[in-house]
Amino acid sequence: LRRLEVEALRDAMLAVGGSLDRERPNDPMIVATDQASFTRATRDLEDFLLEPVRTVYLPVLRDLIPTMHATFDFPDPSQIRGIREVTTVPTQGLFMMNAPLVLRESERLGDQMAADTATPPATRIRRTYLVTIGRLPTPAEQRVAFQYLKTSERGWEALAHALIASAEFRYIL
Repeated sequence: LRRLEVEALRDAMLAVGGSLDRERPNDPMIVATDQASFTRATRDLEDFLLEPVRTVYLPVLRDLIPTMHATFDFPDPSQIRGIREVTTVPTQGLFMMNAPLVLRESERLGDQMAADTATPPATRIRRTYLVTIGRLPTPAEQRVAFQYLKTSERGWEALAHALIASAEFRYIL
């Protein structure tokens, strides 16, 4: 198994939520924002990362590495690195449970599945698994998801969030 690099992980979250803009931005993104805000507060940079563009198009500011990037082993831009370090630490799981980007994309995917009332729930469960982790649910997972959806008001969002936050979403063979 190999964990996705931060850029691929962020793009995957945006893609499953349906908000990834695959087009290259026309204007330089750093010019389109208030440059002074980057030097005053890291929080502004975190909000900037909610933009739906591919991560490769986002600027890298040497002194302000976003939380997601730092959490998932983005190298120090001031150094030359041939290979990225890969760690597995609890903060990565916590990030996937609590980060605004993860929550937003989980909600978007959940809303899409909930709105598709013409499709049977079992089919939507399978589709949610396929879109997020690239496989069909086991019969046991299908049963648990179906039971959960019957009892939870925001079940589709929670199912999407659980799958996006799972290790299976972050790792590839």
